[in-house]
Amino acid sequence: MGYAESSDGLNWARTGTEEPILTGRGDGFWDNDHLHDPNVVRHEDGNLYLFYAAGDDDMTEDEMDDLEEAPMTTAGQIHMALAVSSDDGLTFTRVQEDAIISAGDVAWAAFRFSYPAFIAMPDEYVVFTHGIDKNAASMEHWEVGRCTAPRD
Repeated sequence: MGYAESSDGLNWARTGTEEPILTGRGDGFWDNDHLHDPNVVRHEDGNLYLFYAAGDDDMTEDEMDDLEEAPMTTAGQIHMALAVSSDDGLTFTRVQEDAIISAGDVAWAAFRFSYPAFIAMPDEYVVFTHGIDKNAASMEHWEVGRCTAPRD
C-alpha cells in the first residue's frame, strides 16, 4: 500500500516516500502474499486507522476447481486487518499479529473479505464489508455484511 496527496482531488503525487507504507510479511504469515482494499479513517482518538484486506493467495488451481466440493481450506482466504498511524500517515503499525476479522468468523464471508468501511457508532464500532462464502469458485456470491465490536 502506498501514500499520495492531492490539493484538488484530481492530480495526485506520492509524497514522503517512494516505498510502500505497509507490505505483506512473507512466508509463514496469514498476510504473506498481498494487502489490498485500504480504507483509512481518522479516529476520534486522533490516529489514522487503516483497515485493509490481506491474505495468502497460495491456492492451487486444483484447490480452486474443487472448492465447492472440498472442505474449507485456509489457502487463498482473505481476512480483515487493522494498522494505526499516530501522526503522518506514512508509518503504520499493525494492531495485532492476527486478523481482526478472519474469513470464517461469519458465514457470509467464510472465504474472503474485501472493501472494508469503518464507522464509529455511539455504542459500537462497525465495519461494513463485502464477503464471499465457500462457493467462491464462481465468484458470483459476494454479499455485503456488517461486523461489530463494542466500544470500551
